[in-house]
Amino acid sequence: MWAGTTVAGGTVLALPDTGPRVLSLSATHGPSLADSVGILILVAGWLPVPVLLYRSRALVPRFVWTAAGVMALAGSFALVVTIRRDLGWWWLPSAAALALAQAIPLMALGVAATRRDQTQARHPAGGCGMTG
Repeated sequence: MWAGTTVAGGTVLALPDTGPRVLSLSATHGPSLADSVGILILVAGWLPVPVLLYRSRALVPRFVWTAAGVMALAGSFALVVTIRRDLGWWWLPSAAALALAQAIPLMALGVAATRRDQTQARHPAGGCGMTG
C-alpha cells in the first residue's frame, strides 16, 4: 500500500498544474487543487508506516533509525531549499531521499521479521528437537 500510494501521489504531484494555487510556497511553487489530491494520497498511504514502525521498533537496529533520521532531515532541508529557491526539478532527489528514509526502516523490519520467522521454523516452540 505504501509504495503504491507513494507512486500515485507523487505522480499526481508531478503532473503540470492546471488550476489556481491553493497557497503559494514561492514564486513558481504552490499546490493546486490537483496537487492537494496528490498530497492527500501520499499522506493516506504514509499514515500506517509510523504506526507499524512504532509497534515493531525493537526489531529495527538503532543504526538503521539513525540512518533514516539523517536521510529524512537532509531530504526535508533540501526539499524546502529547492522549493523556496525555485530550483526546478531538483526537488525530485529531495523527495526520493524522503521516500528512502521511510523505506530503510521498513526494509530492516522485513529482514528482521524474516529472520525471526526462519528461527521459529527451525526451533518450534514446545519442542526440543529430540525424538523418543
